[in-house]
Order: sequence, then C-alpha cells, then structure tokens
Amino acid sequence: MSGIGALVAALAALLAIIVAYPNWLMQQRYKAKEERALTILSAFYEGRQVFDHIRSPILVPAEIGKAEEIIAKLKAKPSEADHQRSVQKFVTYLRIDEYQEYWEKILTLLPMTRAVFGDQAETWLKDILKARKELYAAASMYPKTGEKNLEKLENKLWKDYASVKDEADPFDKLLNETQESLQNQMGPFFQPKVWWKNIFVSPV
Repeated sequence: MSGIGALVAALAALLAIIVAYPNWLMQQRYKAKEERALTILSAFYEGRQVFDHIRSPILVPAEIGKAEEIIAKLKAKPSEADHQRSVQKFVTYLRIDEYQEYWEKILTLLPMTRAVFGDQAETWLKDILKARKELYAAASMYPKTGEKNLEKLENKLWKDYASVKDEADPFDKLLNETQESLQNQMGPFFQPKVWWKNIFVSPV
C-alpha cells in the first residue's frame, strides 16, 4: 500500500504541475511584456528630459564658447544682428549631438517595440526621432527667415517660449499626444490585478 500511496502522491504532484503550468507560463509572458513596456516608457520619459535640456533657452558659457568657435570658422559670418541667434542655433546642434547615445538607444528599441507591441507602438516611439529631426530642421533655418517664420521657429526651438505669449507649445504637443498613446497601451501592464487580461493583448 505504501508503494501505491507513493505512486498516487507522485501522480497528484505531477497533475498539480500540469494544471499549474499554463498559469505559470502566462504569468511569465506577462512579466516579460511588463519589463519591455517599462523599458519603452522609461526611454520615452528620458526623451522628454533630453528635449527639455536641448530646448532650454539658458546657455552656459561652455556652450557659448563652442558655438563661437564654430561661427569663427564659417566663411559667411552672420551679421551682428544675427550673431546671438546664430550662437543659439549652434548650441542646439551641439546639444542634439550630445545625446547621440540616447538616439542610438531608441533605434535599438524599435525592433523589439514592434515585435512585442505592434507597428503603432513602434511609430509612437519613432516620434522621438521625428521630434529630433524637427529641431534640427528648425535650427537649420534659424535665423535666416522672415519675421513671421522666425517666431514659429523660436516657439519650436525654445521651451516655454510660446507659453510666455499665452500660446500652446507646438513642440510639446506632439510628444504629449505620443505619451498619452503609449501610456494607454502599456499602462495596463502595470496593474497586477488584471494581468490575466493583459497577457492576451495582441501585439498586432
């Protein structure tokens, strides 16, 4: 009887494992998605801080000095009236280049984002690179443009420049919309009470 009892106990343990395995597997899948969602959202929030620095109207002496060196090497020197704006232009370039490691990290995350969360999530993360491109483009046109366009460029280049005039920040608008979309898709993965629902979220 002891042998039969041991066999029954072993079979019961095996059955328990078989029954529990699907649940354990789903939890592991959920945990993996949760970790990836956290990585993606963290990278995006880091991007908000990166752009806050790039768009800061406060220039430090070291930045000004580097911009002045670049201007001194130009064949076509800016006019006296445009000199300060040209300094701001090259400081923007320098700041963007300063975060090369971050831009590369976003590029590295794109394939994983698409594989786990789908094409739309990848597109949202690409908005970080789109925003960088827009800043580069704005800086390249600054300050050689008409006064009307000049104001539009400054609203994009400098954080809070528009709000001083009681206008919405056109640059933040894109990132705010992207942030909301990412939070709506990935936020549920940080609610453990409903993990069993989140696990079935399709990446496509």
